[in-house]
Amino acid sequence: MERETFQLLSDRLSAIELKVNTANSKDLSTQLFELRQVLSKSYASSSELQTLSRIISELKLWGTIKLEENEPTRQTTEDVDLDKNSKESVILAKYPIIRESYLNLSKLSAMDIPVLINHIANSQDKTHDLYKELSKLSETKDRTENIANAFHILVVKNMIALEKYVALMIRENEFWVDVERRLGAIQQISNMQETKFQIENKY
Repeated sequence: MERETFQLLSDRLSAIELKVNTANSKDLSTQLFELRQVLSKSYASSSELQTLSRIISELKLWGTIKLEENEPTRQTTEDVDLDKNSKESVILAKYPIIRESYLNLSKLSAMDIPVLINHIANSQDKTHDLYKELSKLSETKDRTENIANAFHILVVKNMIALEKYVALMIRENEFWVDVERRLGAIQQISNMQETKFQIENKY
């Protein structure tokens, strides 16, 4: 969800919280209902949140993702905001590719190139000139190792991208949890005011 939407919903909720002790009970209930409708619609439209739990479970990341203690400072220029939003959008859109690449690169990173070469050299398969093939592999040893190192770097970068993605989704989920808590508190006060109003006007 866009930062502007987060801010708009948060501002509306804060405004209701300021009015909660003075506003007319009926008016407050109406505002609260309308805000809940907006929040429900926004939450339902966030497909990323709906898949967050599945993603974390698939990658076995529960308990391993830690958010930064200090939130990034608010962006001061529109261009910087747009750039960061664009990056986050790309990460979200490319998640399936990132995950597939991560799994493939993880398998590749587990390969031991020297052991693989020795296995070929010691193979009992005599249908090929294994020593000649070993010689060719040895000639390309540096290139092979460079490729392997490059893949290791890609694995790390993909892990970082995945962690950023999950952290982004966790922050969004925490926003919704906080909103629900605040709405619950407002609803409780609203109900108390309505009950008090009914008692005072009963007689």
